[in-house]
Amino acid sequence: MFGSFITNYIGASIRWCFGKIRVSIVGGKVFPFEEYLNGPQNPEGIIDTAGHGCVNHVIGILAGFILAILFIKLIGSFI
Repeated sequence: MFGSFITNYIGASIRWCFGKIRVSIVGGKVFPFEEYLNGPQNPEGIIDTAGHGCVNHVIGILAGFILAILFIKLIGSFI
């Protein structure tokens, strides 16, 4: 349960950062962080309700793997 919250929060944070960068470069609608974390307040379909959480978890897990690989490489360079 706690791991699910962490991966959801990390994934939402990464998506929010990329969304802010995209909006500053290309323009468009600015979404609040809560919408990245929990999905839209008025969902229109299954993608809006389940999709945001699933994408957040996938991005959070990928970020964890990338950090683990970098950490292993860093530790390996000292050994």
